[in-house]
This record gives sequence, C-alpha cells and structure tokens, in this order.
Amino acid sequence: MTPARSWLYVPAHDERKIAKARTAGADAVILDLEDGTPADSKEIARDLVARELADRPGPARYWVRINAVEPGTGWQDDLATARTAHGVVIPKVSRPDQVHAVHDRSGDLELAPIVTENAAGVLAMERTLTAAPTVRTAFWGAEDLRADLGARANRDDRGELLDVFRVVRSLFLVQCAAAGVAAVDTPCLDIRDLAAVATDSRAAYLLGFAGKQVIHPAHVRGVNAGFLPTPEEVAAAQEVVAAFGDRDGGAYRVAGAMVDQPHLRSAKLVLARATEAGER
Repeated sequence: MTPARSWLYVPAHDERKIAKARTAGADAVILDLEDGTPADSKEIARDLVARELADRPGPARYWVRINAVEPGTGWQDDLATARTAHGVVIPKVSRPDQVHAVHDRSGDLELAPIVTENAAGVLAMERTLTAAPTVRTAFWGAEDLRADLGARANRDDRGELLDVFRVVRSLFLVQCAAAGVAAVDTPCLDIRDLAAVATDSRAAYLLGFAGKQVIHPAHVRGVNAGFLPTPEEVAAAQEVVAAFGDRDGGAYRVAGAMVDQPHLRSAKLVLARATEAGER
C-alpha cells in the first residue's frame, strides 16, 4: 500500500463535517481530537470518533489525531478511542519518549508524528522518526512552528516560505528519507485558492513528498491530482522497468539516457502509486 496523498482533517466534534468527509474523496481522513475540537467538546468528540470508526464508511483510511502527549491533555483517552483506526497522528512532538509512550499503548497501530511544530521537535527529528517501528509516516507543519519561534509570518508576499521554514521543510524531507518514513507536506491555508493548492501539491510531489495535509474538502481533488503520476511519467516508468527485465543490476539506455538502480526504484514507485490510485 502506497502512502495516502490527501490527509483531510475533520473536527471530531462536528457531525456534519464528519459526514461530509465521507464523500470528499480523501485517501485518509483524520478525525481531529486536538486543535480542531474545543476543550469542552472532547468527550462528545470521542463518542463521535468511536461511532465513525465502527461504521468505517468508504475506502478512506481513518486516522485519529490525539491531543499532545503531555500531562492533563487526555491523550490516553483519545488513544483508547482510536483502537480501531488505521493509525494515530501525534501532534506537537518534541521528544522521542512521546512516541515511545504512544507506541507502548497502541500495539500495531501506525503512528504519524508531527515533528516540526516546535523548535525542540525540529532538533529531535532524527531520533523521533526512528522511535518506534510503527512510525511509517510523518507530518511537518509551519503554523505552530511560526508561533513557537515568535515569527510574525512564515511566508512572503508571494506565498513562498521564508528562509527558516524552507530550511526546516527541507531537513524534514531528508530526515524522513533517511528513516524510511513517508513525508507529508503542510496544508494550504487559503480555502478559496484552488489553483495554489494544485501548484503547491505538484511541486511537493516532484520534490519527494508522499502527500499533503488538507484542511478543507475543496482541496482534496487538487491534492490528489498533484500527487498522481502523469500518463507520460507512467509510460517512462514502464520503459525503465522493461529495460531491466528480471535483472537486479546494471545500467541500460532508455530514451537516449542511461538509467540504473535509482531510476528503477523511482520507476517502480511511480507505477505503484498509479496502480493504487486507479484502484481507489
């Protein structure tokens, strides 16, 4: 199974939005018990999460974002509610022991830490991403990090990330690759700018991100399309795979260029993603 392309956050206390998410077309739905749910609605939200996970509607993978692994947040109760989810998103991770604590209580559930929401988390990324064998995906986010740094903005007037945030994003991508973890990009915040969603998603795909977080159902289509290999990419990948045949090594000429093992790995990933997208 290839990583999900679109990760749609849904406030876990809002029945209407939960119902809407069922038909949004997202590869993964994140029932959000953390920032998306007001403090006085946590219990109601847990009940709705349990009900939604029991129904498990549609083909989407259902995840739960628990509260931060800190005293008094209720994260243990969140985790108990998430037992039948596909996985758990762990927010505001600043130390590997927070991942250890969730892993010790979650069995085989997949874990996806958000590792850049504070400066301590950025510095601990390498250890956090390898803290548990069930960490197969990780997220980066720019908004909480902006607040933690005391920055007034994280993007310039053109919408481009400012230097420190661009560095963190790049470091996150490299650390995920080193750990063998799928990297998921930060969401687009402008709900109305669908063109920017499509452009941003395609750029992230070309850079090596596996998917993108989504905060509104209207963004799902653009994100899914952005992370889908084009027909030209699929055809080129098929040529590379055919050139290797059953052989494990060597270098071969394809379309006038020399290709070797790195190209074969990339080609197989393209074909796997295209095949799975066609089955959704």
